[in-house]
Amino acid sequence: MTDPTHSGTTSADASTRANATGDHAAPRARVPILMYHSISDVTSKVFAPFVIPPHEFAAQIEYLASHGYTTLTLADLVRIRLSGSRLPPRPVVLTFDDAYADFGETVAPLLLRHQFTASLYVTTGAVGRTNFWVKGDVPRRILTWDELREIAATRVEIGAHSITHRAMDALAAPDLHAELADPKAQLEDRLNQDVPTLAYPFGFESGRVRAAAAAAGYLAACAVGYQMSADGEDRFALSRLIVLPGMDLAAYGRLLDGRGPQWVQRARRVRSLAWRVVRRAAQVRTRGASAPLDTSLDKGD
Repeated sequence: MTDPTHSGTTSADASTRANATGDHAAPRARVPILMYHSISDVTSKVFAPFVIPPHEFAAQIEYLASHGYTTLTLADLVRIRLSGSRLPPRPVVLTFDDAYADFGETVAPLLLRHQFTASLYVTTGAVGRTNFWVKGDVPRRILTWDELREIAATRVEIGAHSITHRAMDALAAPDLHAELADPKAQLEDRLNQDVPTLAYPFGFESGRVRAAAAAAGYLAACAVGYQMSADGEDRFALSRLIVLPGMDLAAYGRLLDGRGPQWVQRARRVRSLAWRVVRRAAQVRTRGASAPLDTSLDKGD
């Protein structure tokens, strides 16, 4: 799959034109990095905020196409920023965590139809299984290795999302290294391509985790943040905006413009920060840094 908009302009073309004219000055722009999980009509109370009905998602893709958005992978965005090249018109990054089977069934055909691209983050220990880390959800199938190879051949960026979907900021050094390095190696070996980026499970990261991600050879990583990604922010903690079910196209447009629903994003951001403090305090008390913590109160990623 290529990176063009509906008009046929790729991110690489845009970057090349900027370089050819000597225009290397990138504006200090904010870019929406949208976070999706499952695109399905099957939902549950515990996972409902992270399940977008297919008809809503299809309408969102049509909105992007009709409003002239250029889809980038996360790696595209970071490389453009690092090179100082000009961003293409109306850039947006579509990210999908966990690698649910409905990505292949519903998302990939829509992306291909519009010549859009996306970044798909895989929990390698769940490939061909179900989302065992979400307690109380219906069993939600994860893509198989064969399905991932088919998707990778369309030029969707395949990224890492750990092995076991544990919160990385709560792991001791050996486990943290394994959860970062091993899925990158597994994906590169199985798919025969570079895996440049990752998404932190539940969005939890820290300075120690960011440094470990860089040491593991990643180009960049995304957290959650619940805000637009600003030029110059830490490329190992790129901010994302969550797309909520039931969002009409007017609200979707405001989200893309960084205008809303801001109260939802800010409330989630405050809760995420507060929950992180609670989790770390519990970790210090128990000194169980290598054990997975209860993340049921904050499934932000």
